[in-house]
Amino acid sequence: MVFFGVSFWYTQFRKNPNRINESEMFNSENADGLFLKGEIKELLAYCDKFEAKYPNDISIYWYRGIGHYNLGDLEESKMSFEQVTRINPAWTQQVEAYLEAINKYTESSGRH
Repeated sequence: MVFFGVSFWYTQFRKNPNRINESEMFNSENADGLFLKGEIKELLAYCDKFEAKYPNDISIYWYRGIGHYNLGDLEESKMSFEQVTRINPAWTQQVEAYLEAINKYTESSGRH
């Protein structure tokens, strides 16, 4: 009977690898590890996995902003960083450097 349970769980997980275990939470250390290893697409997938369940978790949007910034997707990066400051304005100073760099680049390149 145990084999059936494990087999069923494995099958369900394989069908939907982004399914969140109820006890699983976003972990900044995991996100940081992905970023430091240069696994930016995996970092973004990790953030996306938790966004719906934890829509007010600043760390998710912080790492999404950094990830998109490093991929050169500046509009997505800007939206993520702006979400950080909407959730908690105390993070404005941390976000400001990225937003300034994005704005400078978009102004100098003519992208708006």
